[in-house]
Amino acid sequence: MVPSSDAVPAREAVRLRKQIADLQMELEQARKELDAIRHSTLWRATILIRGPIMLALRLRHGWRLLPGEVARRGGWYPQLCEWWREFRAYGWSYFSRINTYELNPGPGSGEHDRNDYAAWKRRFGTSHPSALPQTPAEQPDVLLSVVVPVYRPPLDLLRQAIESVQAQTYTQWELCIADDASQDPDLTAYLQELAARHPNIRVAFREKNGHISACTNSALSLARGDYIVLLDQDDLLPVHALERVAQTIAQHPEAGIIFSDEDRIDETGAKALGAYFKPDFNYDLFLGHNLISHLGVYRRSLIEDIGGFKLGLEGSQDWDLALRALERLRPDQIVHIPEVLYHWRAIEGSTALAQSEKSYTSTASRQAIKDHLARMGVDGEVLPSTHLPAFNRVRYGLWPEQRTASLVLTFDYPAEQLRRILACLYQAIGELTCDVVVATSMPMDPGALVPLEYRDELRVQVMHVPRGASLAQRLNAALALATGHFVGILNTPLTEVSEGWLEELARIAGQARAGFVAPRIVDGAGNDDIFDHGGILFTDDMRAVHAHKGLFTDMTGYAGRGILQQSFMALSPAVLVARRELLQDTNPFTEAFGGRLDLVDKCLSLHQKGLANIWTPEVEVRFNDLRFAGRANLLTELGLFGSRRQAWIAKWGRRPHDPAYNPNLSPDGDFALNWRSAS
Repeated sequence: MVPSSDAVPAREAVRLRKQIADLQMELEQARKELDAIRHSTLWRATILIRGPIMLALRLRHGWRLLPGEVARRGGWYPQLCEWWREFRAYGWSYFSRINTYELNPGPGSGEHDRNDYAAWKRRFGTSHPSALPQTPAEQPDVLLSVVVPVYRPPLDLLRQAIESVQAQTYTQWELCIADDASQDPDLTAYLQELAARHPNIRVAFREKNGHISACTNSALSLARGDYIVLLDQDDLLPVHALERVAQTIAQHPEAGIIFSDEDRIDETGAKALGAYFKPDFNYDLFLGHNLISHLGVYRRSLIEDIGGFKLGLEGSQDWDLALRALERLRPDQIVHIPEVLYHWRAIEGSTALAQSEKSYTSTASRQAIKDHLARMGVDGEVLPSTHLPAFNRVRYGLWPEQRTASLVLTFDYPAEQLRRILACLYQAIGELTCDVVVATSMPMDPGALVPLEYRDELRVQVMHVPRGASLAQRLNAALALATGHFVGILNTPLTEVSEGWLEELARIAGQARAGFVAPRIVDGAGNDDIFDHGGILFTDDMRAVHAHKGLFTDMTGYAGRGILQQSFMALSPAVLVARRELLQDTNPFTEAFGGRLDLVDKCLSLHQKGLANIWTPEVEVRFNDLRFAGRANLLTELGLFGSRRQAWIAKWGRRPHDPAYNPNLSPDGDFALNWRSAS
C-alpha cells in the first residue's frame, strides 16, 4: 500500500508487516479475554460497588474539563447541540457509556469497539449500505483482463488467488499470468494445466528473470480486455469485485483509472486485520502515498499508450504507472469505488516483488514523482515527509516575483499584544518580503504595532472598521490595501509558528491549481498539544468538522492522513494563504453566513471552480486562546432556524458529497467505522 523507508529491505518490510499482524492478533485475543471478564458473574456482581465509584470519578473529571470543552465549542449552545446529537445517535445507551472503560463504542456498534473492523465486516460485508449506489446498476458489457505476475509463490496461495478470480459473479473476464522464470516444476505444471483446461486463462513463461515490471508487462501482452485489473500472486478478490468494476465502467464509460478500498487479511485468509477506506482521488494525498494501489483498474489502451510498466522503478512500479496514466486524464476520469474489493495478504513473501534484491523503497517512489513533476513542467523537490520518512512530500519552487506577501490580521487585540504576535510571525516568515494590514475597530497607531527589532523593514497599515464589522467586511476592506503576490489571512492570534511558515504555505499556494492553503493548527492551551484546526470534512447532515481534531501531534491519524498533505473542500478559516490575484479575480467575501463561515463559503466556491484547497502538516502553528479554538461542528454557528441556515442549505445543501471522506466511515467525522443502520 505504502512503500517502506529507504533503509528497510523488502524482507525486513515483510517481517515488520507480519509482526504488526501478530500484534493485532494478540490485541484481539486480549479483547476477547477482557470481554470474558466483563461478562463474568463476579464482574456483574460488583457493579453496585464499582458503578457509583467510577461514575463519581468520571463526573468529577468531566466537570473539571467542561469549561475548556465549552470554550472549544464556542459556547453552551454548540456544546448542547453536540450532546443532543450524541444522545440521538446512541439512544439510552449514551448514559451507559459512562461506565465503559475497555472499549470505545460508536453509535450502533453495540459491544464492539468503533474500530473493530472484523466485527464490522461480519455485519456489513465489504461496504456500508450508504456507500453503495442508490440507483440500479446498469447491465455491464465489458471484458476485464486480470493480470498476475508470478515468481516462486507458495503454490496454495497462488491457487487461492486464481480461484478467487474463477469464483467471480461477473463472468466476462480473462486471466493473464506471467511466470518470471521461477524454475519451479510444480508451478510450471500447475500453470500449464490451468491454461489447457480453461480457455480464458493464458500463461506466459519468461526465459529470463526480469523482476516485477518486466514480468507484469509480459502478462499485459496477453491481455485482450477493455480494462486491466491488477492482482498480486497471493492476494484475493471478493466474489463480486469484478461485477462492481464492470458496473462502474458502465456508469462511467470514460473512466481511465478505477480504484477501490482494500483490507488486509492474515495468512489463512480467514481473518480481516484492518481496512483502508479511501477518499475519492486526491492528487496531493496521492503524492504522499499510493492512494490508488489496490484494487487498481486501468483502461488497456491507456496502459499501452504510456508503454506499460517502467523498468528500473521496481518497488513503486504501480505508483509510477498511475502517475503516468493520470497525466493523460481529467480528474473525473479517475473513479473511486468506496467498497473493499481487494484482500491484501499480510504474510512473508506475499508479493511478486519478493523475488528481487531491491526493496519497496521510498527512493523509487520519489524518483517516480520527480519524473512526473518534470513531465508536468512543475518545479518541485520530492522529499521524505517530516513526520514519517516512508511517506513523501513535495516542496514546490518559488519564483523571484512571487516572493512578496501581505498578512491580514482581522481580530481586535490591544496594540501590545498585536506587536508580540507580529514579532512571532515576522521572525519566521522565511525568504519573503512581507507587509501587514490590520483590520481593527480599535483606535491604533500603526507605528505602535511594529516590533522594535523590525522597525526599519516591516510596514504595517491599519484599516479602521466600524465596531461590529463582520469578518467579510474586514477582509474586503483590507484586500484593497494588500500589495503582496500572496495574501495571508489570520483570524487567530498565534503564539508560535514553525520556521519559514509563510514561505512554505506560499510555495503551495503558488501552484496554478491551488485555491487556499492552510497549515496544521495546534491547540497549545493545555498540557498536551493536540490537532485543532485543519481540513474541513462534511460528514453528515449539517455537520462540518475539522479532520483529526483532538489527535495528539505525535500521532499519524487515519491511514497516515494526519501527517500527509491533501486537499479538502474547505479549510480552517483560522489561517489561510492564497494568491492575491485569485482573491481579486473572484467574487468578494460574502456576508451571507456570518463570521468564519463566510471564509468556509469562499473555500467551497473555489473548490466548485476546480481549485484545490490544500492542507499541509509540514507547516505548524499554535494558539493558546480558547476563544479561537476550532468548533466541534462549524455549522452550529448557523443556528437551528433562521435565514442564514436556510441560505446555506439553498447554496450547499444539507450534506454535500465530500470527496475527502468515505461513507464507510462514521458520520461523526472521526474516521471510525460507520456502524449506523442505513437510513
